[in-house]
Amino acid sequence: MVYKDYLKTITFCLFVSLIFISCGTSFKKVQPHKIENIKPELNKSFIIEIGESLIENELSQNYDAIILDEDLKPESYYVDKKFRSGDMLIKTGESIDYYLYEEIKSQNQNINVFGIALGKGNKENMMYSTSNSHSIKLLKLKNDVKYKKNDYKISNDYYFKQVFIYNGKVGNGVKFIYREFINNIARPAFQQDLQYDLLESNIIGFKGLRIEIINVTNTSIEYKISNSFTKI
Repeated sequence: MVYKDYLKTITFCLFVSLIFISCGTSFKKVQPHKIENIKPELNKSFIIEIGESLIENELSQNYDAIILDEDLKPESYYVDKKFRSGDMLIKTGESIDYYLYEEIKSQNQNINVFGIALGKGNKENMMYSTSNSHSIKLLKLKNDVKYKKNDYKISNDYYFKQVFIYNGKVGNGVKFIYREFINNIARPAFQQDLQYDLLESNIIGFKGLRIEIINVTNTSIEYKISNSFTKI
């Protein structure tokens, strides 16, 4: 009886090993990186119309991401998981041999997470699963991973955006709207209407921003930015 139980145990372990190539591979979490994005370029002239932004300054936390070019599923019929073409996965971890990408929807969920492990060097690309925050189980894929690199912006309290909008002219005065966004949401209390007298100077400023007004009409403005908003 003991011998039969032993054989059953060995058989089960061999069966599991066919499904999971590697068990308990440790990994570390990857933190999002901070990005400041200023549009358009400084010290170049541009023409825009009323209602358009002269400048947008955006601070955000981003994850590296990939978008799959085709469906992916494991070789094993015992693992019911499939990724679809067009799915976006974000880089949330890294092991000695792999970069780990998982679905956005799996964030903040205490579930068995599946993802794609992109191999370093000559390591084969794999699917992986994890039910805890310390180790992964690797699964062979039926086909190789084809993807495009991308970037995933997080909407959180770190997110901050400043926008400076052309709002037309009245006589020698030029009007603008300044707006701030936090967590991708406009804050009405941080919207301000501004007006400048071009007879006084064709250089205007606000919160460290410096703009040279080259030409202005009732419908458009030509301008050049020498300095962006003061960093917060």
